[in-house]
Amino acid sequence: MAAKASSFHDCTNFFGERATLFWLRFHIAETFVFLGIYEKASAYQVRETAEMILRHEIFGQLTFAEFLCFLQKFKIGEYGKIYNSNRPNPQEFLACLWSFWNDLARARGAQEEKDLQEKISRDRNTPGVSWDEYCRLRGIEGRESPLSRFSKQ
Repeated sequence: MAAKASSFHDCTNFFGERATLFWLRFHIAETFVFLGIYEKASAYQVRETAEMILRHEIFGQLTFAEFLCFLQKFKIGEYGKIYNSNRPNPQEFLACLWSFWNDLARARGAQEEKDLQEKISRDRNTPGVSWDEYCRLRGIEGRESPLSRFSKQ
């Protein structure tokens, strides 16, 4: 099983808040540049958007890769627009992030269900061990099976 990727909260706990906020601000600003609205966005909007994401109970659980995936999908228009008259609206950006989180939660749930079904299938197809084999593996000699007393009746 793969190791769990680090979330924003994990990074903050390890490296400190400044490192995570710097990373978030950079990628939010880069997205605004891509959209052509960076000049209309204030530094305050970028900074507060990053802080809202980091300090949010749910969004702080996102991994760096998941957030980059969101930005990629956002840039191609999958989550709508965040501006009106070339003015960015951070509230719309965060609403788009909510939509992404909901999609991600559904995908995670589907993957967990699939993994569980595969485990159940593997467990059903794994052959059991006979009593004699069990005793041999445990170094137990000459013991009668606990079930044998039921089969004699």
